[in-house]
Amino acid sequence: MVTTKTRKGYYVIELTPEDIREVYEMRKLFEGHVIKNSRIDLSKASQLKKKMQKVQKEIQGKKKSMFCKLDKQLHSFIIQSSSNRRLRDFFLQIYDLIIMCFHLAKEIDRRTQEHIDLLDAILKQDYEKAYELLETHLSNSEDKVIGELERLQKKGIKVG
Repeated sequence: MVTTKTRKGYYVIELTPEDIREVYEMRKLFEGHVIKNSRIDLSKASQLKKKMQKVQKEIQGKKKSMFCKLDKQLHSFIIQSSSNRRLRDFFLQIYDLIIMCFHLAKEIDRRTQEHIDLLDAILKQDYEKAYELLETHLSNSEDKVIGELERLQKKGIKVG
C-alpha cells in the first residue's frame, strides 16, 4: 500500500503493531455488530462451513493461500450480511490493511477450526456465542500477527 504526502511524494506504508491493533479493533467492532444485529443467510453459512471442513482436511498447515481465500470469504460474508451500506463501505476502506495482515498469518489449522466453530454457532443461531467466538478468533489472530511482525522486525525485515 502506498500513501501520499502533499508536495513530498509517495511512500510505502510500513505496518506497525499499532496499525494492526487498530485494524483488528475495527474488525471486532464491524463484524461483531453484524453478528449481533443482522440477519445472516444460514444456507450460505452452511456452504462456507462445508468448504472450511473440506479445506481443513486437505491443507493441514500446508496451503496458506487456500486458508486465506476462505478466511476472506468468511469475514466478507459476515460484513456483507449487514444491511448497513456505510458499515460495508468503511470495512472496505481498511480491507487492504487486512490483506497485509493475512500475509503474517500463522497457525492455519487452529484458525480454520475457529472459523468452523464460529459458523457452527451462527448455524445454531446462537449469536451471543458466535460473537464471543469471533472476538476470541480476532484477538488470537491479532496477537499472532503482531508477534510475527515483531519477529520479522527484529530480523530487520520491514513489512508493508
